[in-house]
Amino acid sequence: MEKSENQIANRLNAVFFIAGAIVQKEKSNLSLLKVTLFIGLPLAVENFKWVYKYVKIRLTTFSYSRRDG
Repeated sequence: MEKSENQIANRLNAVFFIAGAIVQKEKSNLSLLKVTLFIGLPLAVENFKWVYKYVKIRLTTFSYSRRDG
């Protein structure tokens, strides 16, 4: 990964971490989750084509981890 891609990955990890914490703590508060994602994702990214691929990988990993645990 290039340095800029690594920075984007770190920012995205932070957004997903915050979103995951909201889901765990506030199961009924989906509006807070939506606000976090709609504000956090655009702020975290600059290269949207690369981000789509990254988010797709993260969501796939998340769905597998949900099935296992």
